[in-house]
Amino acid sequence: MASSWFASPQIGTQGVSAQLGYRSDHDFSVRAAWNQFGFDKSFEVGNAKYDADIHLKSIGLLFDLYPLDNGFHVTAGLYRNNNRISASGVLDRTFSHRVGNHVVQIDGKQLGKSAVTVDYAPVAPYLGIGYHNVTKEGFSFAADIGVLYQGHARVNVEPPERLRNINSQRVRDGMAEQKREIERMANKVRWYPVVSVGVAYTF
Repeated sequence: MASSWFASPQIGTQGVSAQLGYRSDHDFSVRAAWNQFGFDKSFEVGNAKYDADIHLKSIGLLFDLYPLDNGFHVTAGLYRNNNRISASGVLDRTFSHRVGNHVVQIDGKQLGKSAVTVDYAPVAPYLGIGYHNVTKEGFSFAADIGVLYQGHARVNVEPPERLRNINSQRVRDGMAEQKREIERMANKVRWYPVVSVGVAYTF
């Protein structure tokens, strides 16, 4: 088998993927992969409703080993992981606040929006399996399945705009509870599943 260069556009759980690889004549190949996608999602945490922008972006270097005499391969690699979530939320409840001898009701939505960012480890290892028969010139089917370890979520939560300069234990406790719950949700994908399909073209 002669060595060969190949390109592979794919689509999957990491978004749209463009890959360029080189298979040697010694049953292994190396690939550079670029992935990107974005979408919106709404979620609720306690009394807060958030609108989130989810940005998937990563650049990886992958090494494939072919244990059989076909396109099946075992893959290990590393990604520069720029997956990120940015969200803004409003408090969907009414608060009681004492002003002198009077108690007033404050609509949480009037306090402005809170801000949330979620990041993961900047370097993420990958392990998986896949198939692409890149030993002959032309097109072939390509697929990958595996897992990307992003590490524990790094969450930052800012209070609603009108509360950010107020020194209040109640506000701090509320934001701490929001942060814990968002971390719990975000950590569900620290082991991020990777499934993609596409084609490979061998030069």
